[in-house]
Amino acid sequence: DRLFIADTGNRRIAVLDTTSGDRGSAISPNYDSGGPGSTGEQYGIEDADISTLVAGDDVNLNRPSGLALREGVVFVSDNRGGTIFAFDATTGEMLDWVDLELDEGALMGITFDEDGNLWFTDALDDRIVRISVP
Repeated sequence: DRLFIADTGNRRIAVLDTTSGDRGSAISPNYDSGGPGSTGEQYGIEDADISTLVAGDDVNLNRPSGLALREGVVFVSDNRGGTIFAFDATTGEMLDWVDLELDEGALMGITFDEDGNLWFTDALDDRIVRISVP
């Protein structure tokens, strides 16, 4: 029931309680209308509960970009610093980090595969990189 958000503009990891809030007015334009399996209805949500899990100033997180959740840990890539951070998904405590020594703007999205390998994109060198831990 929680949606984790890499809030780049506010240098934080935010959490939205998806069970909170009230349905507001229709969103326009409705890009989902008429597509396969589409209900054609999109609405804004008002008064939803959103909180800060990790404040960037507290952990030197400058430009959160990618985000992946695995086994209760939120992994976040920092596009400015070339670092991947690991945070406890409940408390926001920093568990670990790795400096990939990439130039600013290189590190983008991250994800895990079914074998537990971490993949990230390097936008400056046009490549996708896998990190495997034995």
